[in-house]
Amino acid sequence: IKQAEEVAAAEVERGVWNRRWSELLIRCQLATGKYDAALETYEAAARRYPTSLPLRVLGIEVANFNGDPDQAAKERAVIERYLNAGQLRYATTDTLVAAGRHFSENGIDARIILKSFFDRVLESDPENLEALVATAELAISKGDFKVAADTVQLAKRRNLEDSRLDYWLARALAPTDRAAAQAALIS
Repeated sequence: IKQAEEVAAAEVERGVWNRRWSELLIRCQLATGKYDAALETYEAAARRYPTSLPLRVLGIEVANFNGDPDQAAKERAVIERYLNAGQLRYATTDTLVAAGRHFSENGIDARIILKSFFDRVLESDPENLEALVATAELAISKGDFKVAADTVQLAKRRNLEDSRLDYWLARALAPTDRAAAQAALIS
């Protein structure tokens, strides 16, 4: 994480026009307990990329880690305005995944989220890691462990590599096969 944080910080400092560097830096800061720094990084990124839905969804997480429910509510309001303005018609894949995650946090039916967001992304990009991870997360949250396991195994068959896949596979297998779940984390 330290190396990723250093690289992301250098790119943000250099002023590279790509919100993903800020998002990576924020995620590294959150993972290492640097909540105040994550908030500063987020605020600067939100000024630079005010219409980025993925960044705004991350902003809710930053606010929660900083114990600021008012800020989290403000971020949700910004997201709702964005979504109500019909911006999803021409959305990028990462915006669709962020919107799906937002709606899943707000009690929208999982089938609607899958069809309208995650499946839509996977139809155009079957190897989209974020859509696959989001599908597994949603399935776990709804107790559909088979769908979660199948989704993660599909990602692995497509040779996608990300440590979150092992984590979600373990979570999917844990209710029925503790040994397989433990093996997924060790692999």
